[in-house]
Amino acid sequence: MAEFDKKIATESEFFEIIKPFDDVPLEISNGICLRKDKIPTYTEKTFDRLNSYTNNQLVPLDTILDVGNADYVLFSFIWEGDGDLDCIVKPKNFNEEYPGIGFGAPKTELSYGISYDSNNELRKLIQWSGDSIEPGGEYFLINLKDLKEYKIKHNLAINYFDFDVYALWYKTNNIEQTVTMKIESIIADDAQRVEKSPFTFTNKKVTKTFSYEFSTNVIRNSSGSTNGDYFFYDLVKRIRCYGSFAAMLDIKFPKIKSVTSKNEPPKIIVNGVDKSPIYVGDIYNIKNIKSGDKIKITLYPYGFEKIVTYSDGHDQTLFEYLKIRDIGNINKPTSDILTCTYNIANDGSEMTIDINTNNISEEQVISFNFLGSLTRIYLQPTNPI
Repeated sequence: MAEFDKKIATESEFFEIIKPFDDVPLEISNGICLRKDKIPTYTEKTFDRLNSYTNNQLVPLDTILDVGNADYVLFSFIWEGDGDLDCIVKPKNFNEEYPGIGFGAPKTELSYGISYDSNNELRKLIQWSGDSIEPGGEYFLINLKDLKEYKIKHNLAINYFDFDVYALWYKTNNIEQTVTMKIESIIADDAQRVEKSPFTFTNKKVTKTFSYEFSTNVIRNSSGSTNGDYFFYDLVKRIRCYGSFAAMLDIKFPKIKSVTSKNEPPKIIVNGVDKSPIYVGDIYNIKNIKSGDKIKITLYPYGFEKIVTYSDGHDQTLFEYLKIRDIGNINKPTSDILTCTYNIANDGSEMTIDINTNNISEEQVISFNFLGSLTRIYLQPTNPI
């Protein structure tokens, strides 16, 4: 260890300066984290000198963002030229079922089959102002004050909140756009949302700013339903928010290169006879139904072959499917006409529907929300009255 310079701090003060934060994991701090709040006058030279006392074990300045007693973390996405950047900020290590905040969050690969509650309290923690189709920006604001209250309210045993940032360039296939993501740590009395514009603050003080440049394009694929295409967002960055500062984790996520549907049509069995369709859709007609028939329908999740590219240039092929979740209410005829029950496998790999017809003389319809699409099953009798 280098000779200690008492002009910077006494020896006891020095060990208080480099005392690790309790909530900083080893992968970020290596057990030692510089506490700028303990240094009255901080300079780059001060850091270098202090670092020499720890055999260069302090966290590099560009690795961790120290925002002191910041109140807000503002994400700004800035681009030039015509086109529309769509972004989503999604919880990672808490409330992971929530589809996130941003355009497309209720209906993307991230959220198919998840009920989107516009009044969810996370919309207070993560505010969004965006969907700008002109040259300009998208803006997200994380309220660190409310994060602390959220942790206490829900008795969360976590030391930080992780947020994943997703983006796609909504214009046309195979068109990439370069975007700058700027992160600002802000102390302010309050913040106000402005439609499709940056947030405004009262008594704003920016304590730290850094930028990250990335490129993204649009990846879309059809589910086979009449609702059209849905979209796949690139995971751009993971932001970790602590009680009083935030860090941009140095994780390089792969980019989506292509997506191909691998959907399996439903299996429909009527009185033991296979009447399965050869396509995937959101309307299924079952003909020649009569009273006393027993019908079993098995629906499968939308599957994909996804090719992703890593920063070193190599590709990887992944096979994924959108997990089937609770479909909520199922609309069906009264029990004197038919009975209808359903079950979803614990792993979300299939959904079975059992239908027993009691007194069917005219066409009947059963409808429900399946993976984000209104799905309808028409039971058509042999000789309708």
